[in-house]
Amino acid sequence: MSEIRDLLNEEIKSQIEDLASLETGSKEKSSAVDDLANLYRLSIEETKLELDAEEKSERRRIDENESQ
Repeated sequence: MSEIRDLLNEEIKSQIEDLASLETGSKEKSSAVDDLANLYRLSIEETKLELDAEEKSERRRIDENESQ
C-alpha cells in the first residue's frame, strides 16, 4: 500500500506545482483544484487503510501472544 500512497503524493505534488501556471478564476484552475482535492482525499483514505491494517495486525499478534 505504501507504493500507492507514494504515487498519490507524487501526483499531488505535481498538480500543486502545475496550479501556478493556471489563470486564477479560470475553469481550468477550478477543475485542477477539484482534482487536487479528490487526490488528497484518496491519499487520506489510503493512509487510514494502512493504519487500520497495521492496527489489526498488531491486535492479532497480541491475541496470539496472550493465547500462548
